[in-house]
Amino acid sequence: LSTVFQARPRRLADLLLRYLKIAEFKGKKEQVDVFGTTSFHTIFEYMCAQTLMNQDEPPSLQAGEVIWDMSLLPRGLRKEKKKYTGSSQRIDIMTEVNLHKNDDQYIEFKIAKSNCNELLILDAKYYDIIGSFQNNGNQSNRIYHLPGIEDIRKQYAYKAWVEKRKKQESQSNWQVTNGLLFPTCLKNNDLELANNLKTENALTEPFQRLGQVGISGEEPLYVLGLDLKNLMKTYVQGDHYQELWLGKKLGKI
Repeated sequence: LSTVFQARPRRLADLLLRYLKIAEFKGKKEQVDVFGTTSFHTIFEYMCAQTLMNQDEPPSLQAGEVIWDMSLLPRGLRKEKKKYTGSSQRIDIMTEVNLHKNDDQYIEFKIAKSNCNELLILDAKYYDIIGSFQNNGNQSNRIYHLPGIEDIRKQYAYKAWVEKRKKQESQSNWQVTNGLLFPTCLKNNDLELANNLKTENALTEPFQRLGQVGISGEEPLYVLGLDLKNLMKTYVQGDHYQELWLGKKLGKI
């Protein structure tokens, strides 16, 4: 380490040395395992995708590709290529579902392996949504530290892209449901029954209905919570959610 002057390689080498020292005590009384990450938002998205999406034939998450046509530039200002591609858009979670329950108040989906006719598009957001509203107080109706207008507009764009693609594939009868998904660490009785956590027979899993969000004049998005402890347990055990509870139908904002 004395010959390494860049900060990142030094930190990485130090971390590896610590890991090796921990490994010396594996299976012994003195064993202490420490795991950590600064990118848990990526892990949250991955766990959601693995436990919520169809596993046999998952739909493609690519939502278009950026194409630059620079054919108007003289040859001396560009290479031989006339068109260039940029980064593509990628949907976090898109799962094919069948409508299981749909009455005047409640909506519930089943994740089927085939013969689906609906799509659920979700953007997994690793925000403390409950804490944001708890800490806001009553001083203002503005809320901070939550997804902004660009995140909301992106979901509308995803839905429009998916609907257009389905229409091109002569599948225009498909319905697309759209929402944001947040991790929660709440006990069941911490949320009022008005939040539609319970059905007539049992607690609904996996979603907790928290509210809705949208841009004025547009159809709102579902705001859903997913118990983080339950999600991690489901992922580690290699299980998948089978039923998706959305609660009450969306109304106008």
